[in-house]
Amino acid sequence: MDRGKRKITTKQQVRRGRGRGSSSGVFFGDDRAARQQYIQQEEMLQQAGFTISPIGCPSTPLHIIEFDDSYMRDSTDEFELKAPNDTVDHPLINYAASWKAVEEAREMDPYAHSKISGVDYRFWNVFHSNFYATAILPARKGKICEMHFIDFDAMQAKEEPDFDAAIKVCDKFELSTLMSFKYDWNREILAQFHATYFWNRDNDEVHWMTDGTHYRIDFITFCRILGFGNDHRTYSRIHNERRFEPHEVSFMWEDPTQVNNRRTGLKSFYYVMNNLIKMTLNPKDNATDLNGHITNVLSRFPEGDKFNIPRFIWVELAYAMDDGRRSLPYAPYLMFMIERVTGVRYPKDCSHTVYNIKKTKGGKTAPPPAVESSYHSEGGHSVPQRRDGRKKKRFQKLAEWVKAIFGTCSYMAQNQYDDRMESRHAINAAREVQGLPLLPPVAPPPQFPDLPHLSDTESDEEHDSYDEHQGYDDDPDLQETLGSVYRQFRDDARQRRASTSAAAPRRSTRASRFTATTHRAGRAVVSSDNDDDDE
Repeated sequence: MDRGKRKITTKQQVRRGRGRGSSSGVFFGDDRAARQQYIQQEEMLQQAGFTISPIGCPSTPLHIIEFDDSYMRDSTDEFELKAPNDTVDHPLINYAASWKAVEEAREMDPYAHSKISGVDYRFWNVFHSNFYATAILPARKGKICEMHFIDFDAMQAKEEPDFDAAIKVCDKFELSTLMSFKYDWNREILAQFHATYFWNRDNDEVHWMTDGTHYRIDFITFCRILGFGNDHRTYSRIHNERRFEPHEVSFMWEDPTQVNNRRTGLKSFYYVMNNLIKMTLNPKDNATDLNGHITNVLSRFPEGDKFNIPRFIWVELAYAMDDGRRSLPYAPYLMFMIERVTGVRYPKDCSHTVYNIKKTKGGKTAPPPAVESSYHSEGGHSVPQRRDGRKKKRFQKLAEWVKAIFGTCSYMAQNQYDDRMESRHAINAAREVQGLPLLPPVAPPPQFPDLPHLSDTESDEEHDSYDEHQGYDDDPDLQETLGSVYRQFRDDARQRRASTSAAAPRRSTRASRFTATTHRAGRAVVSSDNDDDDE
């Protein structure tokens, strides 16, 4: 099989078993010199990396699926996640929660040196094996970001004005073809890519290994494989811009005074566009945050300048690969690219499913009425006009009550803990003088680090648990109950403070302590300060 710059025609490489190259298919007789020369040529080609065949990408196709795959063959081998089979001893370094160590390792070109002998044939060096074993293998279904393709016909059939506006923007910015592209993938093939990835910035090439063979692709070929031609590469690059902070693009929110890094509160049009992009162009592990350069992308819609889509993918992929905590994005696009470069169609074990978008609004406001959307100019952008008169979600009001009660309880528990610690300190001092055993340590207040955020109501599949017509706002008994519980806790706290101040004064052996309670994301955070001033 021809692989780009490979010029050997009379000594064809034979692929056996799991696809590794072998020289056993070439007959040399007793000519050891010829055999040695052939092996050296194979090693040079392997270290340089094979690239796509000229037959596979003679020109940019008009559409990503209009590829001539006549040069490709089907693989009948099985590819499943399995632990590395290294025969060389090396320390096991855990990269699963590492950012700095992975970034430093990715900066060094592993393919500039010979392959490490004794490392699993799927990998080039020890880092690849360790990264695969610690950052990828523990994930039950592979470390791959969730991705879906967009069915624009189904969106249009919903007859939602904001869906129609989003479709027009996707067409204008040349996003529709890529977003609607459907391609299944194989976990193991992508895991090998994830572990062995290297971006050569000097040549603007990406290198990786598939089934024991080193491959590479340059950026221009990557663009052509995805169906983007020369004109598209002249568009501006998002990552050349300074990242926009949310307050700089506040026009995208319903209430510009309530801007944050989360998608709740976005205007309907931008909420829809963000959902489409996070499932295709910018998949992330934490899909609820507007992180990275997504604000720069959204701010260009609907009337801004086009941007270079494959370059955006190219750079975002590099960001993800430099962090062992992040999953591999762009699974369908990478699988399509890998198969075109290797010339092999691998068996698939993951399905690329459709994204069933249902909502046109975030969690803080109700869905808009089915009326024709109007647009007005704001800050030089055409954006959907805000619809007033929408009720705040009843769940949010309940959440505020729960946070208030929880914060009060936490404050009381912390005060009681401080009092017990102070008493224990004084008593232990006396017991120590008398030679008695000290009191046991005081148990700290209970902690709840894994509580869900009460404001997380953003999932498209989420449904409120209350009746649509009979909710918390209309239940006076529930309102009164919550109010009485909160007032009871508040009065108990005041009474306790009053009784404490009225008690006989006692000089503490420790410095006076000041305690404050704040609330962060639905959790009470108690901070303290010690007064160490000399009298």
